[in-house]
Formats: sequence, structure tokens, C-alpha cells
Amino acid sequence: MRFIPEYSSLAYSRQYGKSPLSLSGRWPLEDGSLQLEFEEERKNESPRYRFILKGKQGIFLHSVSLTGRLEGTLRPVSLFSEGHHSRTCVEILSPSDRQYQTRRKAGEHDSASMVILSDGLNPDLMLAQEAPFQEFTSCTVHSARQPVHITLTWVIEREVEAGQSYSTGWITQSAGTGEVLLRDWSLRNASRLPSINKPGKTPPMVWSPAPRRYFETSAEEIRRNLNAAREKRLPFDVLLIDDGWQRTIGDWTGADERFNDKLPVLAQEIAAADFRPGLWIAPFVAARDSSIYAKPGWLLCNERGKPVEAGYNPRWKKQMFALDISHPEVAEYITQLITRITRDWGFSYLKLDFLHAASLNGSRYNSKRTPAQVLIEGLERIRKAAGDMVHLAANGLPLPAGEGILDSVSIAPEFIPQSKKSRLPGLPRTRMNEESRRVIRNIVLRSHMNRTFWINVAGHLIFTKSASMVENQRNAALRAALIYSGGSLFVADDLSLYGEEEAELIKNSFAEARELSKGQTTPLRLFGEPGVCTVYNDSGCIVLFNLNDTETTIELRLSPFRELLAPYNSYRPFDGAEDHPLEAPRNITLKPREYRQIQLRNI
Repeated sequence: MRFIPEYSSLAYSRQYGKSPLSLSGRWPLEDGSLQLEFEEERKNESPRYRFILKGKQGIFLHSVSLTGRLEGTLRPVSLFSEGHHSRTCVEILSPSDRQYQTRRKAGEHDSASMVILSDGLNPDLMLAQEAPFQEFTSCTVHSARQPVHITLTWVIEREVEAGQSYSTGWITQSAGTGEVLLRDWSLRNASRLPSINKPGKTPPMVWSPAPRRYFETSAEEIRRNLNAAREKRLPFDVLLIDDGWQRTIGDWTGADERFNDKLPVLAQEIAAADFRPGLWIAPFVAARDSSIYAKPGWLLCNERGKPVEAGYNPRWKKQMFALDISHPEVAEYITQLITRITRDWGFSYLKLDFLHAASLNGSRYNSKRTPAQVLIEGLERIRKAAGDMVHLAANGLPLPAGEGILDSVSIAPEFIPQSKKSRLPGLPRTRMNEESRRVIRNIVLRSHMNRTFWINVAGHLIFTKSASMVENQRNAALRAALIYSGGSLFVADDLSLYGEEEAELIKNSFAEARELSKGQTTPLRLFGEPGVCTVYNDSGCIVLFNLNDTETTIELRLSPFRELLAPYNSYRPFDGAEDHPLEAPRNITLKPREYRQIQLRNI
């Protein structure tokens, strides 16, 4: 299979907020305002594409797209669809599937930054953005008709002056085994970035209050869990003061009355107990009742001059608004804020949330930067202010921004496992099952990012047992997905409720997680049986997760992945089994919600 470019489209305005104009057709495209040229190169037999725009007059460039057909197959095509956001879902979709949380009809699917296509017969095809990631890109696949058509879009949203040229980043086409293409893409692009995440870096083990208790959290609860962690010798690296400590969103210099403005004292107490003190902040947003909301020019505004909404949080019961972080005063405010929290207050772990706000479309002080560039420069500013010794953990990050800057990123929708002792409000079982499936699927399908771009984080773990066998199975599967994929573990239990059983379980889990975190991970069997996810850890194991509520039999065929699995040449399908060569397929039956570890061997 291969992608054949056919035509391009361009959207622009005379200036931001004016009526949009468009051009479409074969290249080059040209009118009285601009000229658009298409460039195709071949590198290692893989074609790559970009556009070069030359402004005749000053314009505001919205986007450029390239549409073409898929040649070499008339078979139905499935795809690996990456989410646009670190909290959105990664999916494996067939032509008849409707994409989760989109308005597109069946057979029309979107993917951010990359897409992998498979017809089950020919080598898989990957179309993927290459570093440096100066724009956000997307792939739209129209698979309901033949031939399949694909549109690649570069989101630019910046001003181009008269006489100025602008070149987009590259999107590369490559063919092969999808899992190998995915791993190679991660390693290739990570090598192009000034990554601070060295291969030997150990993922931190973190305690934080459960999100549904944020606004019940107090200094007393933090101290109670600190004392429990110290007395029970629980091997945490970080104790995190999460969302709920602040007076309001945007006012980060003073705490809510439940903390009595004693955050620096709490940080000192946590550090004195040999844990790293952590703090949650959302530096790129502000609420109406914050002191910075009314500052002239500080908010990102739309074409009507109204502040750009960055989302509504039902826990706060407040609307968030995006800051224009390209404004020099806002940039200096962020530098001073991070400096105060890290250097003056003593927090060495920062959980940065709602980072997408910096990249929303709007009228910016600096209109000559793309939203992706503005976000990356904001993250670089935070890194410079915090220093390399502070761990920066991100939530709500548009992908693939942040590589080489952030230490860890939450790569799945927020999910809180339930247990009797955790005392969290229950959710309908069907919703809990579906939420946990999405989290585990994201953990597995984004495992190739772990220890290449950053350390993966997902979900809050519960180690206390529930009266429900289904909930215990779900909690165990989530723990296993995080442990075997080598990511950072977040625990949301009330540690004061732990007995000897929970303390022993968490110690063993952390020890296993630290050992397995030394391995490089990647998903396998992307286009295998629906509802079954597979992760490979090159420490020497493969783990199968049956996310279905029914028993599922799969054919484990590892020969297509010999390149990935080297130096291993055999496997044991279950404990006590004889060694099977990789070339020998094996049927394996998984119970509902079961996960199974398969040991790899080199004999």
C-alpha cells in the first residue's frame, strides 16, 4: 500500500478575525495574496511531504492540507488512530466503527500526528509527523469507499508577512510491520530532541489524594498520609498536594483556608521524611474570580474580542479561560510563579494541568508563532525557571508537544478505581468497565512513548480490596498494565487505612515496577482480536489483556515481530509449559477481564 498525493487545500484570511478565504487544487496554488508550493522528498526510500508558502501580501494562515488516495489495496482498511490530546483515546478502528467522542460518521476517522493503516495482507502503512513539531497535524481517513482517501492537515494559525516564506514540518510515509514502524518513529524523533529523560531514569512512585476528594483535602489529610507512609515504610518517591489547595484558578500565591497558607511548611515536612514534595498547578488558565483575569492583554481572545474558554471543571463549578502566554508580561508572570513554587517554597515535583489552553486558537500578542510553537516555548520557560532537578509532570497536553522538555505525561483519560476502603462515591458498573478499558488500552497503545519521549502516567491505583470480584479484577489489570508498560505509578488510597496486606502488596508492586521500568516497551498485535491488547517489555515478557466481558480465544503469532523481539527466540505460553519457538503459533484462551504474562526466552 502507498499514499498517492492528488491535490492540496489552503485556508487563510487577510488578517485574523476577517472572513476566511480558500484555495484548492493541484500545486502550485497561487492568487494575489500568496503562493503555495508542494515539496516531496525521498529519504531511505520513504517519501516525505511539506509545503512552502510565500506571502505576496500580509495574511493570517489557518491551515494547509494534502489529500490523496490509498493505492495497492481494495480490501477493507483498519487504522491505528492517535488522540489529539494526552487524555483522549487511542483506538483501533475498522471501516464500520464510529470514532469515540467525534461527530464523524462510520468510515470517517481522525488521527493526530500519525496514522497506521492495515488491510491484513499487505505491509502496513504509516503517515507520521516528524520532529521538530512546529505545528499540530492530523490525518483524516475516508475508508467507507474505494479507493480509500486520506487528508493530511497542518494547523498553522499564524501571521505571514508580505515577502515572508513559511515552511511546514515534514510528514513521512513508510511501510512495514505497524508495531516496528511505531517503535522506530518514537526512537527516531526522540533522538532529534534535547531529551532530559535518560534511559536509566526511574519512574517516580507517587501518592496523591483521589480526585473525587480534592475539595475535601486539607493539610491535616496530607500530614495523616505522610505519617502513614513513613510509619509503614511505604516506598513512595513523591507525596503530591493535588488540585484543591488553591484559593481559585489563577491565584497560585495563596492557599485555601484548609491549608492556612502553610504550603512551604508542608513541603519542608514532606522533604524531611525523605519524600519529594509535589504540587498541582494549572499555569496557563485563569478563572473570572482570579486576580489575573482582569489584567489588560493577559487573556487569549477570539475574533470578537471575547476571552477564549479553555473548559469547564464541574469540581470547581467554574469556567476556565486561556492566558496568552506569548505576551511578555504573562511570560514573566509564569517565570516568577514557577520560581517561587520550586525555589522559594521547595516543591521539586510539579503536576502541570490543562496545558492545552496555551495552544487554543485566538488573537495573540505574538501572531507570528503557531499554537504548537507557543505551547512549546511556554513549557521551555517553565523548565528553565524550575531547573533540571524538578520533575515536570503534564496533564491535558496536546500531542506531540512537550517531548524533550517534560519528565512525565498522563497518557490516558482520568479514571479512579473503586474499593470499599477507599470510600469513594460509586459509579455505574457499565461506565466503570468502559472507562477502565479505555485507560488500559491507552497505556498499552502509547507504551512506545514511554522512556523515549517521557515517562508515561495513567490512572490512580487502588491497593485496598473491594467486596466486588469484578472491581478487584479491574484494579489488578490496571496495576498490571502500568507495571508491565514501565510507567510511573500514582496511588490514590488513604494510606492510614492500610493493613499489612496492602502494605506488602504495594511494596512488591513498586519493586516489580522499578525492575520492569528498565525495559523499553511497545504495543504488539495492533490489529489482532478486538478487545485484546498486547504490550511487549524488552526485559523479557509479553502481557495480554482481555478487555472483553466474555471469554476470548486468540491466536498468538509472534513471528511477524522477530525484529522487535530480538534477542528472544522462544516463549512459554503459561507457567510450566515447554519453550515454543517464535515461529510456532499458539491458541490462548483468556477469561473475561483476564491478563496473562508470557515469558520470552533466548535458548
